[in-house]
Amino acid sequence: MTISGWEIIGLVSSAAGAGAINAVAGGGTLLTFPTLLAFGTAPVIANATSTLALVIGTSGGMFGNRQYIPAIRPWLRRFLPASIVGGLLGSALLTHTSNQTFGRLVPFLILFATLLFLAQGLFRRFAGAHLEAQSPAKPTHVWGAIFFQFLVSI
Repeated sequence: MTISGWEIIGLVSSAAGAGAINAVAGGGTLLTFPTLLAFGTAPVIANATSTLALVIGTSGGMFGNRQYIPAIRPWLRRFLPASIVGGLLGSALLTHTSNQTFGRLVPFLILFATLLFLAQGLFRRFAGAHLEAQSPAKPTHVWGAIFFQFLVSI
């Protein structure tokens, strides 16, 4: 398998752009995944490659912002288990899905990710309104948010 100079430039540019996007707001997969597909990578492999590459970069970002972890620790305790279980379930589903089936789902998954990315400001304002009012979130709201996080993690 030979990689052309254009492929190297495209993949490196996509990775650098995705890293910058993730450092600012998240959503770098929306750049790396389609780039990998455009260069002929099978959908399941492209998803795994993009995810692994960006997890490594995200880990560096988390380390760089570790001073903020104490402030969000109560939220981490609530949402991290749902995220881990959802991610494990999603990865198990992905490994048992054919490239053809996953390829048909990709446009809908990208649309969903794009909508989530666009709506994150709305979610932040909604959560911020609860925090500013200093009223504890209703248990149903918290469980609803945890369930939503679980679905997104899959």
